Amino acid sequence: KNSGPAKDKYSLGVHSIAILKDGTIIVATGGGIVCALKAGTFKPIAQKECTLAGGATSIAVRGIGHQLYVGVNKGNIYRINFSDFQPTCINSCHYSGVLDVAFPHGCGDLFATCGKENIRVWVTDTSTEVLRVTVPNMTCHGVCFMTDGHSIITAWNDGKIRAFKPQSGSALYTIHDAHKQGVTAIATTTDSSRDCQAVGARDR
Repeated sequence: KNSGPAKDKYSLGVHSIAILKDGTIIVATGGGIVCALKAGTFKPIAQKECTLAGGATSIAVRGIGHQLYVGVNKGNIYRINFSDFQPTCINSCHYSGVLDVAFPHGCGDLFATCGKENIRVWVTDTSTEVLRVTVPNMTCHGVCFMTDGHSIITAWNDGKIRAFKPQSGSALYTIHDAHKQGVTAIATTTDSSRDCQAVGARDR
């Protein structure tokens, strides 16, 4: 029997394998690496490797293998064209529970959601994700838009309130120690000229 690679084992193990009609082996790993190996020798094929955001959980092959579809544990599905082996995220979702949903004031074209580690902004008609803001190892319990639409206000389990720009996702400001046991709910005032919010938490 053969095995490989002889060196540089795959980080977090091999989670999914597919074999193309010509014998080429497609490997997807828990570390997010997807690569093509030569049949029999298990040697990597040059320029046929990419890294995805999240550990791979599944592979589906289209046709004779000209396209690959790979699912990852971060809630994304990627399409990879075998010719250039460049991944494109074609679908995404929260990979844990959605904890809050909010629409901008007087606008139904977009909405925001929040959950573990990130907030996301979506196009209502197409359910397409257009913005993602990630705060590693934290959970966002509440999200809302300021009435003027110039900022997204969010509540986090580390006791902080974070504000972001809705177009770019860049940080505007952070309110530290809003609550000792984490902020679990948030609402903005109807007067956007005043930078204040109503918040709730486990301790009050």
